Amino acid sequence: MRFLLFLFCMICGSLPALSQQLSPYSEISLLTVGPGKQLYSTFGHTAIRVHDPATNINRVYGYGTFDFDTPFFYLKFARGKLNYKLDIDPFRTSPRRPGFMAIYRFLDRTVDEQVLNLTQEQKQAIFDFLETNYLPENRYYLYDFFFDNCATRPRDVFIQVLGDQLIFHHDYLNTEHTFRELIDMYLQVKPWADFGIDLALGAVIDRPVQPMEYMFLPDYLARAFDHATVVIEGKEVPFVKSKRRLYQSRRKFEPVPLTQKPVFIFSVLALLLLGVSAWEWKKGRIIPWIDALLFGLAGLGGLVIFFLMFLTDHTATAQNMNILWLLPTHLLLPFVLFRSSKPRWFRPYLWLSGAMLLLLLLGWPILPQELHPASIPLMLMLLMRLVLYLFGPGRG
Repeated sequence: MRFLLFLFCMICGSLPALSQQLSPYSEISLLTVGPGKQLYSTFGHTAIRVHDPATNINRVYGYGTFDFDTPFFYLKFARGKLNYKLDIDPFRTSPRRPGFMAIYRFLDRTVDEQVLNLTQEQKQAIFDFLETNYLPENRYYLYDFFFDNCATRPRDVFIQVLGDQLIFHHDYLNTEHTFRELIDMYLQVKPWADFGIDLALGAVIDRPVQPMEYMFLPDYLARAFDHATVVIEGKEVPFVKSKRRLYQSRRKFEPVPLTQKPVFIFSVLALLLLGVSAWEWKKGRIIPWIDALLFGLAGLGGLVIFFLMFLTDHTATAQNMNILWLLPTHLLLPFVLFRSSKPRWFRPYLWLSGAMLLLLLLGWPILPQELHPASIPLMLMLLMRLVLYLFGPGRG
């Protein structure tokens, strides 16, 4: 008897909320959260809300959660092997009992809600799918910023449950963009992050985005839902029944002054280095620690790019042309610049590096990858120092 009782409790405890029936008063909606201050929140967030006042269900399902306590967290994150997961939060707005809305009010991020036009059967099917997806064996997934993230997962929930009943119309997309152009729109107020991301991501994101792929961004997913239709009782009706703004951020994103942008700062440094190089040429001697620092940093940057290209699972870091000027082998130069007699490979290496820089600069408009404009003064800094060693006082 005890065994049967134990077995009964185990079965009941393991049953997901599939048995929980939604009432006719239930609503399912898409929640879209605006950008935040932190880099990870720059592109917004998407979640699904299930609200049923008759059964006191008011939950938010979000696919953007990760666990800092994961063993080797930072290594897995860097290598693209970190699992994200589906999480459930109460919708609560009260700061005394924090929930989804209370958190985003505190963070001062805009929240929009689109209530979806669904039959009772469709609502129940979506709710059951989410509850099943929340089971420990189902909730984890391998995150991909462009193709499998907190916005594409909710989209796929509705596609999988509704199938051909959900129809997306793409006529609202009147301008073609690449993936890089789309993320650049969000990074205008974070120019240094924009520069770093452009260095890290390769030519694979410089292709035109297909209509369904726009939905990796929460804002575009919301727009797609606005223009979508759903089949109910044999008729196509708007997928969004109603929408409202649940919270309006008070934050204003001020444009960043030119003097604080990488392209300006690197241009000033390039002019200063040009002056120093001219003085060195005139005096007939070189200050080697300048080049040890410059080429050492370039080599470190190239090493990071090499790691992202070949030693990670990130799809967006492949085919990165920045490695043609941020050569990892530049890390060798600081060890030979201070020597009076240079190794035999030194001058051929400088010629090869200079040729690659020239080709990149001259071929800039036709490159298959959109390089960041701030890279130009950096390339010129490297080039002028190479010239100093090939034709100036450093040639001896």
